Amino acid sequence: MGRCEDSGLESVILDKSYIRNMDNSSKGTQLKFFKDNIWYKQNRTGYEGMAEALCSLLLSCSNIENFVRYEECKINGRNGCRSENFLKDGEECITLQRLYEYHVGGQLQDAVLRFENIEERIAYVLAFVRKAADLDFRDYLARLLTFDMVTLNIDRHFHNICIIRKEDGGYWEAPVFDNGAALLSNFGIFPVEEDLEKNIARAAAAPFSGSFELQARAMGLGFQVRADIFKKLKAWPDCRAKQVLLYQLKRYKFLVV
Repeated sequence: MGRCEDSGLESVILDKSYIRNMDNSSKGTQLKFFKDNIWYKQNRTGYEGMAEALCSLLLSCSNIENFVRYEECKINGRNGCRSENFLKDGEECITLQRLYEYHVGGQLQDAVLRFENIEERIAYVLAFVRKAADLDFRDYLARLLTFDMVTLNIDRHFHNICIIRKEDGGYWEAPVFDNGAALLSNFGIFPVEEDLEKNIARAAAAPFSGSFELQARAMGLGFQVRADIFKKLKAWPDCRAKQVLLYQLKRYKFLVV
């Protein structure tokens, strides 16, 4: 089953003046709009908006408190999602790639892949963030990579891992956001007619390894889920995104507390 029933989604009409450019490094760049401090993203490759909404539900039952809440909607007749702008006045979202370009130059991904093992790759990034932003990023990254292991987010590259630069020049962790590539949402990569387990086996992680488990375990499995997630999922219509999440929660049941 590819999608949930969407007939009840709220519909918004946004003209071209509200379009904002996307970072083309993402898998399946979505059309993005910004109006009245709300971000809107249209689906492009599958059910990205549904994936965002389900990931928000999962995060609401987890030990991650700082995350962006997404809800599904229709944008100019096309399915998608929306979320409130998480930046306050005087704040700016800085990707790790952008931070690296400013302080070192070049591609952070290339620098990371020069190291042979995952632990060295992670240590390099943690040391860089500590030096460039005076920020201890370990716990945040541990939670994020374990969350990605559960949700199978294939798009967690260094353009999608961010910190917030404050007006006074200090830095802080950004909320967890941009999970639209999770839960096998891309029909081009994960065909609906393909067996669920085969599609899950096809999912490749980023940015330290193609294995979700290897990079999450290297960070220490920092993500935990409360058991009430199952009660909340019962109220969610059946669809592939929900099936994937339930499969993953059963697979990693040791994370459920």
